[in-house]
Amino acid sequence: MLKKIFNKLGEYINSDAFLILRAPVKQKIAVDESDRVEQLTDIEEIKRIYQQSDRSHPGYMQNFEARIQHGLTFFVYYRENEIAATTWMLYDIPRFIDELVLHVYPEEKSLWIRDIYVTEKFRGKNCFAKLIYLVSHHFYRDSVNYLYSDVQKSNFSSVRAHEKYGFMVVDSMNYTHIFQWLIIRSIRSVKTRVNAFAPTKSVLLRGNQLKSYIKENIA
Repeated sequence: MLKKIFNKLGEYINSDAFLILRAPVKQKIAVDESDRVEQLTDIEEIKRIYQQSDRSHPGYMQNFEARIQHGLTFFVYYRENEIAATTWMLYDIPRFIDELVLHVYPEEKSLWIRDIYVTEKFRGKNCFAKLIYLVSHHFYRDSVNYLYSDVQKSNFSSVRAHEKYGFMVVDSMNYTHIFQWLIIRSIRSVKTRVNAFAPTKSVLLRGNQLKSYIKENIA
């Protein structure tokens, strides 16, 4: 009975932490002749790539237009003419984290990795690192000093992939969402520069003003 109660509560209470990670850009990674990266701007084409990558769930297929409008760029990494990995990138613009209702500002000349994904067939083949290398060196012409990323602490596989590349945690921000109408966050001791909605408040109610702010900034 207690297990059922806790499982039910888990459907309405979501508690985790966002890890902010940083790494220097690797100057050289071995890539094969068949390795290539494409930049896509067409929303329908991006949706098609998501579907081909087994990510057709509605939760993955939203906010694409908002992401492009807010300056994010979508990249696809092909290996042996198959989709091996995808990612969104932000160059020198803040990353909005809606779970915490705040923008995080990286250092200048930083490339922020957003929603990186390696397809099942190509996991364990260094595709994570190759995608980052090809994008940073071929599309940004070596104008990147640091790489940034954010990962939920509970996403152990993603945390390991980042650490394997050389990312290190530079900040951590805890949050709890309760019944989709209450946000509790811990941001007073953050080290990175942020611009938060109601910056002095640790508890936020999802009123109309907050909902409008998230809708305007979500990407």
